[in-house]
Parts: sequence; structure tokens; C-alpha cells
Amino acid sequence: MQSFGQHVIGGDAITIEVYALRSESDWQRAVQDYARQRTGQRLPLGSGLSRAAVTIDGVSFIYDIGGPDALRLAAHEAWHAFSHQALQSRLPVWLEEALACQAEGLYWDERTNRPLFRATANPSRRGLLRQILEDNRLGSLESHLRQDPTELTNNGRAIDDYYARAWVLGVLLDDPQHTQALTDALARAARGMLPATPRSSVPGILGISVEELDRQWRLMARQLARH
Repeated sequence: MQSFGQHVIGGDAITIEVYALRSESDWQRAVQDYARQRTGQRLPLGSGLSRAAVTIDGVSFIYDIGGPDALRLAAHEAWHAFSHQALQSRLPVWLEEALACQAEGLYWDERTNRPLFRATANPSRRGLLRQILEDNRLGSLESHLRQDPTELTNNGRAIDDYYARAWVLGVLLDDPQHTQALTDALARAARGMLPATPRSSVPGILGISVEELDRQWRLMARQLARH
């Protein structure tokens, strides 16, 4: 299955490519074929995955896991594809992944028979977040900001925990208190004027300290886990 979407920014139409493969083996084959075509190298992918997705040079591939999470996975990768094409500055990893997890709030409404969006509509991430809090392994936001998910792919729990934390941050950034600062930052990124350094980019992007964002992030995590 192949899905295309278009978005217009700065007068130019951007085509987003997301390929959904029927099985993990088909996904592995498609990803490696494309990776070799673009980079001349294979990617270090795991096997036996319950969910799998990757975006290479703005083209996304997902393993269709079925059900609502398949749409969320496609939305996550569609953000990466859009970001790669629309933004001249690469976003810092913490922001790129937070916004991709925020995009997972896309869901299919059976009543209206159309897709709707709510950043908090993510039962899988919420369930894992509850477990993270129960086990006291949320950690600090500063530590999260320094992590790169591509370096965690050999540790299933670590990568799942990373994305649960990123989802909390994505939901937080959907709050009106951050909307204007985030809009301004993305506008700068579209023009190639946004620095992508990890920790120092927080005050530069959101206009607040890492410590204040950490406080808001922890509060949001507890609120999300309660619902």
C-alpha cells in the first residue's frame, strides 16, 4: 500500500510518501533496498518487531501492524517525511521526535468516518507511561534531551520508554502556552535559521529553561497517566 499526502508551504506543494508493507519481512526488504539505493549501505534493523518504521531522506516505510496503531505509526513517520522536506534546518532530535509522537494523535472516528486529531489519543503510549511511572524510571528531561533513539534500537524497553517520554513532551508542546514559540521556531527552521544543539535549544526554541520545561513535563506525565 502506498499513501501520498500534499501540504503547501511557502507556495510550494510538498508530497509526502509513506509506504505501508504487509509483513515485517516485506518491510525489512523494502527498507534495505531503499537504504542501499540512497546510501550504499544496509541499516541495522532488528527482527521480530511488534511495530517498525523508518524514514530515509524524507521517504517513510512502516510495517502495517493493523488496527489504530497502524494509523498512528504512519502519522509519526509522515511527520518525519514532512519535516525533512519542508524545513531547511534539521530540528534537534528531542523536538523532532516529540512532534512525531504528537502526530500519533491521529485516529479514525467511526461516527464521522474521517480521521481526527487529539494529541492525547494514544492508548499504547499512555499504558507504557503508567508502567514507567509505577517503576520509577521516568528519569529527567535533561537526560531525555541528550538521547538519540537511533542509538537505542538494540534495547526494546529503552526505545519504547524513549518514545513514551517523547509523547509526553509532544502533548505538552500542544498546550497553548507553547504554541506561539513553537510556531515561530518552525518558521525559522523552514528558513534554515534554527540551530539544532540539544540542551541549549530549549530556551532558544521555547523561551524557557530546561528546568522549567522539566517541571511542566513531569506534571504532564502524571496527568496523562491518570486518565
